[in-house]
Amino acid sequence: MKKLGLYVVCATVAIVIPISVVATDLETITVVGSRTERPLKEIAATIDVIDSDRIEEELARDIADLVRFEPGVTVSGTGSRFGLSGFNIRGIGGNRVLTLVDGVRVAEEFSFGPFLSSRRDFVDIDSLASAEIARGPISSLWGSDALGGVVSFNTLSPSQFLQDDTFYSSYKVGYSSADESAVGTVTIAGKQGSVSTLLVATLRDGQETENNASAGPDFGSGRTQPDEQDSSTRNITAKLSWDISEKQRLGLALDSFKSETDTNILSDYGIFSRGTLVNSRTAEDERDRTRVTLRYEHSNIGVPLMDNLILTA
Repeated sequence: MKKLGLYVVCATVAIVIPISVVATDLETITVVGSRTERPLKEIAATIDVIDSDRIEEELARDIADLVRFEPGVTVSGTGSRFGLSGFNIRGIGGNRVLTLVDGVRVAEEFSFGPFLSSRRDFVDIDSLASAEIARGPISSLWGSDALGGVVSFNTLSPSQFLQDDTFYSSYKVGYSSADESAVGTVTIAGKQGSVSTLLVATLRDGQETENNASAGPDFGSGRTQPDEQDSSTRNITAKLSWDISEKQRLGLALDSFKSETDTNILSDYGIFSRGTLVNSRTAEDERDRTRVTLRYEHSNIGVPLMDNLILTA
């Protein structure tokens, strides 16, 4: 039996018409390097700016994913009942790396024995417009908290979605097989006259991070698998902006983050702690951060020694 082969050949003719296009190169602006908005190329310090487009392209789920391609910057703590730790920049971490959210300092890290550890994972990635990372000591600008560097998070604003429209809405879902986590984010923005609003709401649910370990006992210090864990995170970012005039703006922002983690600490079963045999140990850990900010901006004031005025409460 003869086999018949069918081949389709397509030819494409391209006609090139020269068109004059004027490209606009938008400069990257940073605040970390000088505490004022300046182009990144004018700053002598080593500063990287990660914008929301890059966050989406790299499918970042948390602050550890955010910096996984940044040399000299790490975030540890994956798999722990206390969640992710803060940032470590060139070997210096903890409270020696200043962390900011919209210019407001994040609470310092502290611990008390093996049962209490307050870390600095208080930011939801889906609410970020950008993250600025300054490597190395910058204490002259930010104080002793910035001995290792500065990580500054900037949350989304209504203007990013309402440049050409008066209403914007989107919904994003995601899933990770590493910890069987699911995420859903709703973004709604609107503008009426001189008033703009924004709402970003995110809900994440997951379990312990799998490591595919099969050897070793199911209980005790010899356990190689992660302890059983269920986690839930909720984040709400809401903003209202009122353009009083061409030079004046008043803004109100609410940022609420809450994380709950329930852990069955199977790795502690059968051990002796202070002379007592542990036959069961569970943990319920919560992390909360709430920020309310009122901001007034006045540009081009025309007063000697003062170009712009920014008041934040």
